[in-house]
Amino acid sequence: MYRPSAQSCEMLSHRVLGLMERRLEDRIRKLCAEVVNTPHTDQRDEIIVELNAALREHIRRARRPLLEFSIQVERRSAS
Repeated sequence: MYRPSAQSCEMLSHRVLGLMERRLEDRIRKLCAEVVNTPHTDQRDEIIVELNAALREHIRRARRPLLEFSIQVERRSAS
């Protein structure tokens, strides 16, 4: 039975995450175009709600690596 290595699993997860990011960015671009091209206020408001949710998800995903990054503060003695 084939068992993928940890390295191949990591490479695959990066590809999947990259694809998910591109899909979300494509969705954001599409929603922006719809907002600009939609003449009716009610429809535009619905699209803006979707766009807001997509932007929040994009921000959440962008922050994730920063939250996992640990910073060690160097403590120095007072001189």
